Amino acid sequence: MNIKKAKFDNINDLISLWHGCGLSRPWNDPTSDIMLAFNAKECEIFIGEINSNIMASAMCGFDGHRGWIYYVAVDEKHRKLGYSKQMVAAAEQYLKSHGYPKIQLMIRNDNINVQDIYAKLVYKKEDCVLMSKWLKPPSAEHKYNADTNLNVVITYLKLTNRHMDNEFELPAGMNNAILTHVSNMDVGFFRYLYNNVGEKYLWWEKRIISDQELFKYINRNGMEFHILNIGGMPAGFIELYFDPVIKDTAEISCFGLLPNFIGKKIGSYLLNKAINICWEHNNKPQKILLETCTLDHPMALLNYQKSGFKIFDKKSITIKDPRSRGIIPRDIILAQPEANIE
Repeated sequence: MNIKKAKFDNINDLISLWHGCGLSRPWNDPTSDIMLAFNAKECEIFIGEINSNIMASAMCGFDGHRGWIYYVAVDEKHRKLGYSKQMVAAAEQYLKSHGYPKIQLMIRNDNINVQDIYAKLVYKKEDCVLMSKWLKPPSAEHKYNADTNLNVVITYLKLTNRHMDNEFELPAGMNNAILTHVSNMDVGFFRYLYNNVGEKYLWWEKRIISDQELFKYINRNGMEFHILNIGGMPAGFIELYFDPVIKDTAEISCFGLLPNFIGKKIGSYLLNKAINICWEHNNKPQKILLETCTLDHPMALLNYQKSGFKIFDKKSITIKDPRSRGIIPRDIILAQPEANIE
């Protein structure tokens, strides 16, 4: 494993690692923590790479009295190989090289396994009580805890007939719209679209994967991306998947508008464009699939049905609220305010 100092272009992969290791908390925004570390004079973040992929991390710093270690993480697939010991050693060496006499760290009471790991590294429990006070309170009250669940109903739909009478035009005054096929989608731009379009619908799955994993996803054989620009600004996007093996099926796998363009009667137009692109694809699909859920826009299911889609299956699932896990900001108001939060 190659250990080195983290840089700005490692931020997304670091956050993905911390989410995957369960280190994130709603009241600790990981991006803010990283930026505080980058801007502090006596603080450093170390990353451990295997084949150029970030698999481990450790943050360390000095508060004027003691050295501290935070965010020691190792990807689940690479544990029990001594990597956590190497990351702690890198942090210790940094603090030692600056002449700091003592290192401290905090472990949550329920994290018994980690306590044992540090005990083997000759760390000892102190006879003291940790107390804290927010000088800059989080943006919202800690409404969600780690056990907050969401009951979600997923609805699966398919379209098997082309309805020529469902052609939608843009509202008056928006004739400067351009739908562009993006042949080489950039990882950073995809994150911008995915995060901003899907935030209030709690799109979280792509937020927690690394840039390398996301690059593989958006470059899969059969993936297609189309960006709607209005007045030179991105207004929405379409993600399509044309299975290279099952060629009679097309899938609208991701679809939506950026917040500033919602409520302007653009959604039906963009959906219609997505449908037409599917029908006209070289695979000559016989059906188009998509899915929606109870976290989606309140009018989503009805709009899909108006475009000819028929429900063929439903499934109920329970997920951990991504806001409670620090993946999406806690103060985001859902598009479906009546979503069932237990």
